[in-house]
Amino acid sequence: MEGRSLTLYCGDTELARWPAAATRLAGPDQVHLWFTELGTHEEHLDRLLSLLDAEELARAERFRFAHDRHRFIIGHGLLRHVLGKRLNVKPEEIHFARGPHGKPFIAEARLQFNFSDTKDAILIAVSEGAELGVDVETMARSVDHMAVGKHYFTPEEVADIRDTPEPSDASSSLGHARRRC
Repeated sequence: MEGRSLTLYCGDTELARWPAAATRLAGPDQVHLWFTELGTHEEHLDRLLSLLDAEELARAERFRFAHDRHRFIIGHGLLRHVLGKRLNVKPEEIHFARGPHGKPFIAEARLQFNFSDTKDAILIAVSEGAELGVDVETMARSVDHMAVGKHYFTPEEVADIRDTPEPSDASSSLGHARRRC
């Protein structure tokens, strides 16, 4: 396979607002991505919760903090929403199996998918081609770099972080250098 084409749908996973192409199955050389911010779906929490299976409900209940539980419910509910439309089945009727490392798949479908979430957004990828993986990260974070540095680095490295105009650059460089060693 030389490459795959990507189609990205941002911001809105409401089916009524999707372009017609979004509801057709992606071919083996196509990957469709959905990106959305979680906050835009809080009002649909109960509806998305109703789509989850018993295992997902149990997992959701194990979250200690409500915002983590809500992120799980919204993300997994929207994943079911997208997959249900692609497979022409009700989202709550989708049965996931798990691979040897826990990655979910749908045994009776050729559809490949992957899901990633961060504190404020989700990303869903769907294709009929080879397996795929996605990752979404929050780029703007408030981090106390000195506190992190004091926990993980030597006193000399902490001094370097303290004396750097942008502490995030220094702690990031030190962290990457340590992982390479």
